[in-house]
Amino acid sequence: MNRIFLLFSIIAVFVLTACGGGGGSSPTSDGATTHSISGATRWYIQGVTLNLTGQATASTTSIGNGNLADRNGYYTFSGLANGSYTVTPSLYGYTFNPPSITVLVNGFNKTDVNFVATQNQTYGISGDVIFQDLYGGSPVNVTILAYVNGVYAGQNDLTWQRNYSFSGFYSGDVVTLTASGYTGGMGGAGGGAYSVFTPASYTITIGNSNVILANFTCSSNCSKL
Repeated sequence: MNRIFLLFSIIAVFVLTACGGGGGSSPTSDGATTHSISGATRWYIQGVTLNLTGQATASTTSIGNGNLADRNGYYTFSGLANGSYTVTPSLYGYTFNPPSITVLVNGFNKTDVNFVATQNQTYGISGDVIFQDLYGGSPVNVTILAYVNGVYAGQNDLTWQRNYSFSGFYSGDVVTLTASGYTGGMGGAGGGAYSVFTPASYTITIGNSNVILANFTCSSNCSKL
């Protein structure tokens, strides 16, 4: 009889050990094998790119590739293994607070990883087109082209108008301006396959103020193309 009681006691201890014992304990995870990081870019700016770096796994395709916030500013990175991750937002013309957030995924999803987006101050460029041989008159059909960081940003088409202006540039932008519409040679005759404007172009790095009087001057004997 004692042997039977001893046998049952051993079996009971084995079962309790295999099941984690009879004592209560706090859960260490939500039971999922992968987790997510989510949040918003307030004030709900759409088009923000969120870049995620950190503990990369084969199932984490979003690592380092970026995730685009939806039209309400919300984003989610999913399929994340436990580990430390850093989320960094970016959008041309905006500053984010904080610039990045590092979070530790340890058995649970991470929510409310939020950023506040503020649009940066914008600046403008203006100037005149000066024709030395038109006795103070205005240029005819002159086009001023603007490129920002190598990308076409717009143009001013001047018809009997001396001044031009562009706006919406951010500090640090590199703006290139070119003028076209007239060529050298009296009455359109002879030569003229080159720009007759001085300077031929401007390359301006925007600081923290507007740029005024970026002028283009045509030398004497200018004629319409």
